[in-house]
Amino acid sequence: MKRVVRGALLAGVLLASSPAGAAGNSLATDPSVPTTTSGVAFSVSTGGNRNSVSVEVGCGSNYGTVVNVVLDADGNGTSQRIYPPAGSCTADLVIPKQIGRSRVLATITFSVT
Repeated sequence: MKRVVRGALLAGVLLASSPAGAAGNSLATDPSVPTTTSGVAFSVSTGGNRNSVSVEVGCGSNYGTVVNVVLDADGNGTSQRIYPPAGSCTADLVIPKQIGRSRVLATITFSVT
């Protein structure tokens, strides 16, 4: 009986400490279908405990930028609007650390028309 309880407690601790068991992080585009004239902003939710995060955006091999997002006490924020070129793009919600070693919290892909 004690082994079963210990095993269940250990599994719960491992799940709670893993990234998959952590509070959900979300990243969404605004508008949901951006155009080259409307641009795109990002709505961010991290679950708190951070003052800011960054959104790294890449569109093909000819466009890339990083947008910093200030978060409220609940871990929510909206980025400034950017105007990427038409095409397929990827955005990563990251905790900036050292160059090339950012921790990715969420990733989305979107198309700019």
